[in-house]
Amino acid sequence: TYANVENYRRELDLDTAVASVDFSASGVNFRREVLASAPDQVIIVRLTADKPGHIHFTAGMDTPQKNSAVSIERTNTLVLSGVGGEMRGIKGVVKFQARVQIVPEGGTIIATSNKVTVANANAATLYIAACLFTAHIFRIAGASPILSILIFAALLFHPAQFPMRVIRDNI
Repeated sequence: TYANVENYRRELDLDTAVASVDFSASGVNFRREVLASAPDQVIIVRLTADKPGHIHFTAGMDTPQKNSAVSIERTNTLVLSGVGGEMRGIKGVVKFQARVQIVPEGGTIIATSNKVTVANANAATLYIAACLFTAHIFRIAGASPILSILIFAALLFHPAQFPMRVIRDNI
């Protein structure tokens, strides 16, 4: 926890479609960048600091849906899965899944049963994707299509150039 946050600044760059927040705390300059890529169905969050080892956070997911659960895959991926609730006596059949893949640079990453903690990292990138599908589609596909979306996004978006695909798609 940092005291005395200063130089807080929010920005939306319409040319790159990146929303960012900059601030200083305890002599460290922090930056948060967010990009939503419609073609890839991924939201990307990039966290950086101008001094090594100052990125620390715990990520988790929650939903008001009763038929849901959060799990961890491969230490760095949060998975929220479930089925929509009953409505007016009709059983819910629409399945949903959201994933947050966390890729730290340096530091440590520790997973518990339903949270991922990053400590002492130099930077971190979070790839967020979600989808809905009916039980019928889920049985045919076997595995969630969202997993391939996240793998593709991680390969596609190098942290230094992650806005470039969105810029090309909007030209």
